Amino acid sequence: MRPHLTMAALMAALLLSAAPAAALRRVYVANLRADSVAVVDADRRTVLGEIAVGDEPDGVAVSPDGAVVYVANFADDSVSVIDTASDTVVATIAVGDGPVGLAVSPDGGEVYVTHKLGGSVGVLDTGTRTLVASIGLDAGSGPDAVAFTPDGRTALVTRSFRDSVAVIDTRTRRVVSSVVVGDRPNRVVVDAGGGYAYLTLFGGVQNDDGSVYRLIELELSSLTVTRRAITDREPMGLALSPDGRTLFVAEQDSVGRFAVASLSRVGTVPLSTLVGAVAVLDAPDVLLATLPWRDGLRFLPAGFGFDPVQGGTTLAMPFGAYALAALPARDPEPLVAAIHEPAFGVKLDPSAQLAVRVTAAAGSAPLGAWSLVLRRRDGREPDRPLAGGDTPVREAVVATVAGADLAAGAAWTLLLTVTSPDGPVTTRERQFFVPDRRYAAVPFSGSRIEYEARVEMSADGQRFVRPNSGGVRVTDAVTGVSEYVMSRLTLTDLDRARLSRNGRRLGVLAGGVAGSFDLETGFFALAPYRPYFMDLDAEGRWLAGYRTNDRDERYQLFDLATGERRMLSAQDGDEASCANEEAQFARINADGTRLAFVTGLELGLGPATGCRLIAYDRLADTFAVVAELGDRASDAPSLDDAGAQFAAVLGPSGSAAGPRRATLFYLDSGATRELLPDVAADAYDAVLSGDGTAVLVSSCADLDPTVGNADGNHELFRLDLTSGALNQVTDTRGGAADCTSGGGEPYAPLPSTDGHIASIGGRDGSQYGPQRSERNGFAFGAVRTVPVVAGNTPPKLEVEGATAIAPGEYFSLLARAGDRDGEIPVLFAQVGGLGLREGASFTLDRNDPQARFVWRPTVDDAGEHLLRVGAFDARGGETVREVMLAVCRFRVDAADRRTIAEALFAQLPAGCGDADRNADGVLSAADLL
Repeated sequence: MRPHLTMAALMAALLLSAAPAAALRRVYVANLRADSVAVVDADRRTVLGEIAVGDEPDGVAVSPDGAVVYVANFADDSVSVIDTASDTVVATIAVGDGPVGLAVSPDGGEVYVTHKLGGSVGVLDTGTRTLVASIGLDAGSGPDAVAFTPDGRTALVTRSFRDSVAVIDTRTRRVVSSVVVGDRPNRVVVDAGGGYAYLTLFGGVQNDDGSVYRLIELELSSLTVTRRAITDREPMGLALSPDGRTLFVAEQDSVGRFAVASLSRVGTVPLSTLVGAVAVLDAPDVLLATLPWRDGLRFLPAGFGFDPVQGGTTLAMPFGAYALAALPARDPEPLVAAIHEPAFGVKLDPSAQLAVRVTAAAGSAPLGAWSLVLRRRDGREPDRPLAGGDTPVREAVVATVAGADLAAGAAWTLLLTVTSPDGPVTTRERQFFVPDRRYAAVPFSGSRIEYEARVEMSADGQRFVRPNSGGVRVTDAVTGVSEYVMSRLTLTDLDRARLSRNGRRLGVLAGGVAGSFDLETGFFALAPYRPYFMDLDAEGRWLAGYRTNDRDERYQLFDLATGERRMLSAQDGDEASCANEEAQFARINADGTRLAFVTGLELGLGPATGCRLIAYDRLADTFAVVAELGDRASDAPSLDDAGAQFAAVLGPSGSAAGPRRATLFYLDSGATRELLPDVAADAYDAVLSGDGTAVLVSSCADLDPTVGNADGNHELFRLDLTSGALNQVTDTRGGAADCTSGGGEPYAPLPSTDGHIASIGGRDGSQYGPQRSERNGFAFGAVRTVPVVAGNTPPKLEVEGATAIAPGEYFSLLARAGDRDGEIPVLFAQVGGLGLREGASFTLDRNDPQARFVWRPTVDDAGEHLLRVGAFDARGGETVREVMLAVCRFRVDAADRRTIAEALFAQLPAGCGDADRNADGVLSAADLL
């Protein structure tokens, strides 16, 4: 049954479709995990561009004239200065430790920036763009937000770790007073009259009835708390409406609306996800809310109450949309230029095509001309004109770019230029690469990886195992068959898992025990102790264990077939200081005859002065020192099948600064080889292939120019030890294992015998994934990378099912895939490039293969949602289908349209109101504008 169409709802729907405002209202959104600021057209609700800034942008502020935007970059202790006329960073200012909050003085002469980790407030001179002073607020006070009074004489700073607000005299730059307000104050705004400040408290003040006051009013002349209000959850953001009558509070997963006159709640909007910050635009009033977990910016009517909100849209943003600020109201901008594709990432596959949509529109001035050109960034080819004209366009597909027509391994720019007859010119550009692809990422499952032990891969790259609390799921990449194998021992509290090289035995640490699980017979061989880490040989017979407590039992070797046990470190004497990392875990070779590890133990070899690399020969029962490492830390260790080479990343110990170098050790000779000698960037992996011919290394450097890593993300590369060739294996944008936080983390890949196939996932189910693919826009968790095979036919993919429903109904779409090369594709899906929405599922049947997408949206999800489904084969082929899902608050058919027309445009009696607003004697749509 269709929802009932009320006349008010129909009028509202038609009024909302009126012509857009002439002025372009721009909003700048800091994307915490993408190290960028997005420029948003708030009226047309589209992203105009993205500006690279520093690491982890946490705060945004705008100058009074709207000419400059300041961005606080938390992780690299800097402030980026953006010129809004060109939308470029014109300066980067080094400031104190952990900048988060920003405020520009009313006269525009100074910027105050809070240093949350440094316990101070920096003062920036906007003319010289330098740090000119630092105001101390006590170490550990945690200064968070800052706001000026309208006269600029006073600045208020919330001290989140001191439960107080510091009052600064801006003329003397001294703290003149402090007011205790409650547990963890975090946000502050000041009214236009300068009489009151409003603050939010993350912790709050407990009331006698158990409720918590988290919104307070501070009278500034007396510096006393005059009123308090209760919020539903801990506040994250605070905004005051332009007319000063309303406060908006981001309450974790909702937004509360409070009347300033009574400081009482007058509305709530549930958003079902974390809200980072809020802001209000006027004329017409629009509330903006950032959604960091869903990488979105939400537009809502600012006058909402307690009823479900009608209208509202979510604009997809780069990673971690967090802080935001809007430019002040000003005259309409004469020109608008925006390129709306590529929507996902910055790479165009040679086999793909790109449909380029643009907006080239005029505001108050007429449009002169617009043009779109394709430019090769190295200048080796002339510009290619793609489209142009002298007629305004909006959201129109104007050109198609084919990757096959462009030089692979080159970087390209889409350049849009819009002019007007009186001279103003606006330009927008999007850059992308056409990679010389050698590898493709194939997902293991249909949605983001669940937080459980990582996927284990056999040495041939064809068998994959995912353990969980009830057993293990085994997938054969050749046949596509996926089976769930139950063990005799329930795998509760699973910590770690390790697959033997032949893919038959799985070593597990679970439920207080350790052992080897035979995937074919179900037999579980128990080990007599529980190590912290273990490694298996090729057959799964020999288990090398490491534990952290008693050093006499630190290294042990078990024969799971006979029960033989060797206590390798029982003979040890003193232990030298050795601050190594995972390289202290013993690695075992394919036939179980050799172990290698880094330790400070003596092991009968004489006193150690620091870390040293040790090799153990099982047949001779002897230890040997391979290399003295001293105080260098070592991580990401691996051993080849023959036990002849050991690879690790060497770096400084503890918090010391210094490079992290990928290093290869030859165990028999003791010789070493630095794997990336000419690369200044750090390395995070050094994983040997089984045959010892290749190493998988990771870095933030651009090691493979044919693919390009100009965005500086953490990528994985295959280094051929014979030829020295480096090929980029991953193709990612952002994510947790990147370089935006001042360093990466090991991918901990598992390579095939020749190193051409690798499995990558959240290491031990931790936070090191997922990664967004620049090539197809999917955010993957666990994947395997495979070589792209020339001549491979991509999979077929069909998606069917209803694409328009009302809230409370179910989307149920079936995806089917097939491959003409006889391979079994993997299916994968996301909604809007942001993963699956709450309440949505994507069930994958690898044995068929088919998948079903099911989602029951709520009224809050009304609008359009892009469902993207991909089919991936084992030879680098992929096919992506995009389906636009409509959650319809009202469903309108032909009968409804006649009802609307008759109700709105019939000749009504005079007593029905002034329907003919333009007095032209005819009732029409023009009377609604």
